[in-house]
Amino acid sequence: MNSILFRADSFTEIGTGDLMSLIQLSKYFIKEGWDVSFMTQRTESAIKLLESHNVDNIFFIESGKSLSYEINYLNSIVELNNIQVLFFEITERKLTEYKGISSTPFKACVCFDGHVPNNFQFVLDWSVSAQSNYNQKENTNTMYLLGPEYVILPITFDREKIKQRIYSTKTKNVLIAMGGADEFNITHKIVSDLITCNSLNLNIILGAGYLYEETLIKLLQNSGAKYKVNKNVKNMFLEYMGCDLGIGAGGLISSELIATRTPAILISTYEHQIDRCEYFNRKGLAVYLGHKKYNREQLINSVKNSKKPESTKKFNTTVIMRKFYSAYLKYNQKK
Repeated sequence: MNSILFRADSFTEIGTGDLMSLIQLSKYFIKEGWDVSFMTQRTESAIKLLESHNVDNIFFIESGKSLSYEINYLNSIVELNNIQVLFFEITERKLTEYKGISSTPFKACVCFDGHVPNNFQFVLDWSVSAQSNYNQKENTNTMYLLGPEYVILPITFDREKIKQRIYSTKTKNVLIAMGGADEFNITHKIVSDLITCNSLNLNIILGAGYLYEETLIKLLQNSGAKYKVNKNVKNMFLEYMGCDLGIGAGGLISSELIATRTPAILISTYEHQIDRCEYFNRKGLAVYLGHKKYNREQLINSVKNSKKPESTKKFNTTVIMRKFYSAYLKYNQKK
């Protein structure tokens, strides 16, 4: 049986997107019979996220451990478990800092800064500026999938249902999903601004790393607004397809909103999200209100006047899988 180890983290400072994207990708491998395991720092956010997706083959790194300890631990797992593929998504540090990793496994990564060791065989980067981040001629043994279309989407996304989507003539059901951690509590600000709109039904999605639930619930309970709060949702596809409008952050959520052709309002929460939000806004796929801050009146007007996206954007995770197998086969033939 083929075996793959995914390496990513989840905590407030970096959010949950790193770990979430690899969890979603792992489900494609599981479907095809791979033995899947994860290695992650032991944080409350990571534990909740992995539990909510029924991931049980996990190697935890205890807090405070050095990078050299992590690399030695990683190499021991590779050897003891006959790991054939290592798949990284690390944003806390550069991948080039991971020196001394076992040379045996095929190495793949999601990367957004261009700093990838030359012994990696597969690089995935769905940032808008991805093409300018890498010297592809220098590493001819590496397969690069670069650009916004190469985003990892959940396996539950049904392309046929998306094509048949019916749009409401009036915005009523509003989804608010500001990421797994929402470090800056923009969810609270959005809810505060929209609870006065009595015609709206608010569906508020809270991620594994959200720390402000108590104050948010108090706000809602005293508002008279129509709302529901969902935590650690396993199947976001149903939430996207069940709303008239989605308000989201600029991470994975933005691509998922676009992929489901959901009328969308975006607010970036980290600097690396700005380019993606502006790109989707230029393409007529979403309305971008700003970075961390936005104008209340503009938000309300954008909600009231939401409409079907002007165009569509093609995403297809199965293309990523097909390209991965091509690179993996080529690597094994050379060994």
